[in-house]
Amino acid sequence: MTRSLKKNPFVANHLSEKIEKLNMREEKEIIVTWSRASTIIPTMIGHTIAIHNGKEHLPIYITDRMVGHKMGEFAPTLTFARHARNDNKSRMTRSLKKNPFVANHLSEKIEKLNMREEKEIIVTWSRASTIIPTMIGHTIAIHNGKEHLPIYITDRMVGHKMGEFAPTLTFARHARNDNKSRR
Repeated sequence: MTRSLKKNPFVANHLSEKIEKLNMREEKEIIVTWSRASTIIPTMIGHTIAIHNGKEHLPIYITDRMVGHKMGEFAPTLTFARHARNDNKSRMTRSLKKNPFVANHLSEKIEKLNMREEKEIIVTWSRASTIIPTMIGHTIAIHNGKEHLPIYITDRMVGHKMGEFAPTLTFARHARNDNKSRR
């Protein structure tokens, strides 16, 4: 809720007293304050006020364009770290948990194939296993309840469960001569 227009703008007493003293002596020095809620008034123009952002005091030079704003607007409390990288390596590390579940028989088969540098279809019933980077380039036949569907593993699949790529339900077409749909 905003402050009533009938009242004067809020300025902390200690801050207004310091500014009045500096204006009388016509001196310029940095004024340190924790009052982020204080409104900038015309008597503050030309002074440098160090506003606390929760970690440190940030010196802000007051100009005429800042009049009417709160001091806290010029000392941000959050800093932007960076955008996430957009490459395959960061995607793989971001999508994997610390210890993803992979069925033992599946990881053993993949390790053996990687050692021999062979590519053959690996048959599995483990739909809950997580796809890990060592599986990239292999073809894994995943059971969908009726048959094994061969799925070629790519880098974009890392971090997903195998069951996501072998659907258990297929859509049966609507009958062409369905009398109920005509009513």
